[in-house]
Amino acid sequence: MATDDSRKRKAACQNCTKAKAKCSPFEDRDDVCYRCQRLGRECVYGEVVRRRAPKARSRVKQLEQRVENLIEMLTTNGQASSSLTPAPTSRHEGTTLPGFPAPTPDSADQSCETSNSATLSTDSATTPESHVSGIEEDWYDPISAGVIDRDYAQSLLDQFKDTFIWSFPFVVVSASAAVETLQREQPFLFLAIVTTMSHDRPLVQHRLTVEFKSQIASRIMIQARRSLDILQGLLVYTSCYHFHYRSDTQQLAIMIQLCVAMVQDLGLAKNPRERTRVIHHRVAQCGISIGGLGTAVERRTYLGVFYLNAAFSQAWRTRCTMVATKYMMKSARLLVEELQVPTDALILPLFRVSALTCHINDYFSYNDIEDAEVHGQTALELAAANFGGEVAQIKDSVPANLKDNPTLNLSFCVLDVWIHEFSLHRSLWDLKTSSFPPARIKALSRIMNAIKIYMATFTIIPRDTLYHFAFPTWAGWFYSIIVACKVIFLGEHERRGHADVEGIMESLDSMYVFPDKDSETRSHGSAKASDTATDSHEPSVWDALEIAKEMEITNSFERFLKTLRFSFAPGECEADLVEAKDKLAGRFDQDSLFIIACLQRSLLVGLRRKLNELKPKAVEPPSQASAQGEGPVSANNIGDIPRPIFAAGTIPFVASMNFNSLNFDGIELPDPLLSQQQQFSYDEWVWDMMMEDFTIPPM
Repeated sequence: MATDDSRKRKAACQNCTKAKAKCSPFEDRDDVCYRCQRLGRECVYGEVVRRRAPKARSRVKQLEQRVENLIEMLTTNGQASSSLTPAPTSRHEGTTLPGFPAPTPDSADQSCETSNSATLSTDSATTPESHVSGIEEDWYDPISAGVIDRDYAQSLLDQFKDTFIWSFPFVVVSASAAVETLQREQPFLFLAIVTTMSHDRPLVQHRLTVEFKSQIASRIMIQARRSLDILQGLLVYTSCYHFHYRSDTQQLAIMIQLCVAMVQDLGLAKNPRERTRVIHHRVAQCGISIGGLGTAVERRTYLGVFYLNAAFSQAWRTRCTMVATKYMMKSARLLVEELQVPTDALILPLFRVSALTCHINDYFSYNDIEDAEVHGQTALELAAANFGGEVAQIKDSVPANLKDNPTLNLSFCVLDVWIHEFSLHRSLWDLKTSSFPPARIKALSRIMNAIKIYMATFTIIPRDTLYHFAFPTWAGWFYSIIVACKVIFLGEHERRGHADVEGIMESLDSMYVFPDKDSETRSHGSAKASDTATDSHEPSVWDALEIAKEMEITNSFERFLKTLRFSFAPGECEADLVEAKDKLAGRFDQDSLFIIACLQRSLLVGLRRKLNELKPKAVEPPSQASAQGEGPVSANNIGDIPRPIFAAGTIPFVASMNFNSLNFDGIELPDPLLSQQQQFSYDEWVWDMMMEDFTIPPM
């Protein structure tokens, strides 16, 4: 009978195993095999070692150990990089403005080391990227820096909570939230709010803007941070980017794409049920903050990014980089059903307007008219009827308490203009007999009526509300007034053709008018006006003077410009040009709406000039202005509205400009101390440039 040891040993001895030979016991002996007995070798049997399969728990421990090692490695690398590259701020020489105390060095240069034992909440709306002990020490605090005090910060926060959210309802702060709470829990959003709401103090707003950009560079680009707090801060700042828009430094497209990229990083674009990577807690060491899945805060933020993206694509006439999805519509409807805050009722109609705007652009190919696939009167009429029905459905779905919301009403007017813009593009029509068939005139009339309603709505809006309009509303304003001018002079433009490259370059050259060339320039302008007047006598059913009178466009422009009078400083009239020279340094004290007022004034001057050129010539005694050698249009032609002094800047060389571009991003405002003739040339150039294209000009 075999012993316990024999049962545990191997079946073959070591010699037979090495020789790969058969190992058979020798007779009845168990200690030696037949082959070893025959060869006279020592027969040794090895012991059998039982191998047990690892338990499932041990595998989990191995994975946990690997994760801990990875986190430890990332933490070590983060500490090393933060110690070598401290967070940049704008508190350097040359950026401190007069009237502010020099800020004391704070803890911005400290490392962003986080506690490994910190237990972090899963609610991303109330748990920003912070330490367990409170606010991160290296976040910029405008109150501690002495830029603003706590009372002023609270007033700005109240403005945001009470007024701004009715124009941009995609970022909501709790009604009971105080400055201290927002600073501690959402420091980046707090900085964005005080930056955008401090429009009543331009110098303060400029300094906060510089600091906000420094935080963007530090958090997003250097430290690769991603959190809902940062995304909401970017969203608020981008929604008010018209306050900071300058051609040489504008980064609106970059800001919007940063928001889009962070939406992807945080997984907000995916339905919570379809997300494959579920993270139940934040990994603070990696700088990633992902909270509860599908929360109302996340849905608002996600839809807000799409809202800004759609507005940008319309203003710059490009394809939207985000596509309206069923999940977006579901999120918007869910917000209305839950209605956690009253402004959530605005999100659904605003989203539907944005989605329809993108659909219209894709259908008519407004961004690429030459390659448009829709042609012919029948196709255009059917499309306009279908889109008009969708607009009617959106209007009917608006709750009764929001029927008078200015943002919604202005959006509907712009959408109506956007639908019927196809009537301006001759290439979309199969015009064989008449340039203005009844169907085209009907579509143009819809544009005229929508613009009249838009102008009437805009001119009665209170001054404080103008500051709280978001970027999409102001983009719609610019688009509407440009389309209004295009409608008026549509017949003239089609008879003469669109402005070519040489015409734009000549307009740019005319901005640099020297005294000895004033007469030559004036004669050139007179010849041009004469040619235009000759063309205007050609028979046409679309008379510019009659259309302008019917639309009351001149009066609407004047009323709107008078509404923006407050944006002109007292020393910005031509009579005070010499005294105002010393006040132009930096121009950081300009009102936030100054640039918009300048654009409106240039359009008004250009509109009057063009209409005067189309009037029949009559023998009139020379006016006092003509006797003094002034240009065709002076400041007196627009009543008591002052002529603004433009921000200092230089115009790039004409040869380096891309005149085939639709955006003209390289063109800046001229020097503020221009002669009157040069100022007129600038107004003429602005008019020609904006009438040539629908895009926002670089101001």
